[in-house]
Amino acid sequence: MGKILLFLLLLSGPLSVIAQSYDKEFQTVFVWEVKQIDEFIERFNDSDKTLIKEYYKKIDTSTAFTRERLIKGLFNAEGKNWNFGEITTFIGQVTDPQHPQYLDFFGGNWNATVKCAVAYKGKQKVIIFTMALQKMPNGSSKWVITGADAPFLRVPAIQKHLIKIPDSRDTAISLNPVSNATDFLNIDKVSKDKANLKNYFLQAESYNNDIPLVENEILNGHLIINKTVTVIYNFRQVPGWEMEIEQFNRQTRNSGWLISKLTKLQENQ
Repeated sequence: MGKILLFLLLLSGPLSVIAQSYDKEFQTVFVWEVKQIDEFIERFNDSDKTLIKEYYKKIDTSTAFTRERLIKGLFNAEGKNWNFGEITTFIGQVTDPQHPQYLDFFGGNWNATVKCAVAYKGKQKVIIFTMALQKMPNGSSKWVITGADAPFLRVPAIQKHLIKIPDSRDTAISLNPVSNATDFLNIDKVSKDKANLKNYFLQAESYNNDIPLVENEILNGHLIINKTVTVIYNFRQVPGWEMEIEQFNRQTRNSGWLISKLTKLQENQ
């Protein structure tokens, strides 16, 4: 009996150490992961509220996080087509001590490209929506669809300028300004709430996209939005640059919402 107990103690020792090491690494990966676009903005801006800074303040006060280091960690390290010269220039511009530049969640010049699975007359289709935060007169904000790409709706018989959408019954109903936190899980609300359909789309005198066609087919009961498939964010808040941000689900410290593409814009862009 004594030999068995000794064997179990010897066995449990290494396993306990391995388990503790695994838990620590799992926790570290969780801290480094950029879980939401809000957290991406906080880390880009070097906010003291970021989870990563708060975590290391508790476990290792000697670890210093410069803004440059934090921004470097926001690039997809597994990308194969990076121009490292442009990345260096970009980070240098953003972290310039005299003229630092920051991202603003409510500052405009950024949007979400949301690929959605839909049902059109019973057949499975895909629509790509462009969405942006819109400020309301009372100071609140909401997500609105500013563009739609639905090739299967482009038929000559439908004239966009002839489509009229009725006024909403309740103008206060909308897509919540934090819908991005759940990857626009509530996007199906748009086709379910026909009485307030106008609230969910940017209204304009004319369109260079398929918004009127989508609205018309929803009102006619032909189009049902089922769910979000993918989300990509695009930021143009840093002068001269555009960032494309995608979600990378992997068990590494370089995971979550990361910059997948950095484009240097021409002067007229």
